Amino acid sequence: MQVFTEQDFLVSNWSGGKTIQLYVYPAFANYTDRNFKLRISIAHVEQEASDFTSLPGFHRKLMVLDGEIQIFHEGHHSKRLRQFESDDFDGAWTTRSIGKCVDFNVMTTPELNCELSVLNLNVGQVTLLETGANTSLFLYVKKGSILIKSQGDNSEVIHNQLLKLDFVHNEELQITSVGKSDLVLTMIQPMV
Repeated sequence: MQVFTEQDFLVSNWSGGKTIQLYVYPAFANYTDRNFKLRISIAHVEQEASDFTSLPGFHRKLMVLDGEIQIFHEGHHSKRLRQFESDDFDGAWTTRSIGKCVDFNVMTTPELNCELSVLNLNVGQVTLLETGANTSLFLYVKKGSILIKSQGDNSEVIHNQLLKLDFVHNEELQITSVGKSDLVLTMIQPMV
């Protein structure tokens, strides 16, 4: 169980605003060199119209955290994304967006499978989450504060922190919301 805080995140600028890298694997990997297998980030889209960076060899999942955008994948599909709505697409596609937002991004190489979802919890709500074997779970606290209980370990995760848990076997994770909380869950597994 690892908790990453703002001091661990890497902030940089891109053509449409700024991006905050929450996690990269392997740890020595670098976005510019494209030598990562997994990258989780938050982008602040500050321009009304933005062109996405071409990322051949990567699959992307994107979820709007705040704001709203219309996303266009040339020759494929387009979609309007409001808060907590998501889209997935090939990083090689020519992609642009209209609108301003803050979005959550997961980029993976083809050997990894990614599931992205949101969990909205009320004060004191307890949720049990089942995880599969050989799964890495990333839990980003967009709002609120939660208590995590897994395999006898307890941890508190607060607003703007990222929790990483690795599971070898099927496990059950207990999440208790201290306040009203919005969580972004990312499950990563090797492709079979």
